[in-house]
Amino acid sequence: MKKIISACIDQILWFDSTDSFNMFKEQLSRGDRKYTILSEEKNSDGSLNIHVLRQYNNAPFLDKE
Repeated sequence: MKKIISACIDQILWFDSTDSFNMFKEQLSRGDRKYTILSEEKNSDGSLNIHVLRQYNNAPFLDKE
C-alpha cells in the first residue's frame, strides 16, 4: 500500500509585467490551496521569474523552507 505523506508542485513561472504577477498572487491568495513564493527575480526587460511551491490537489503541503 502507498500513502502520500506530503506533496507540492515546484514551478518557475515567467511574467511579462509586475501587474500580471500581482494578479497571479491575488488569485493564489483567494484560492484554497497553500503556496510559498520562494523567489522573485526581476529581469532587465521588466519581466519577472518567480519560483513558487503550490499544494498538489488535497495532499498535505510540503514546505521546503
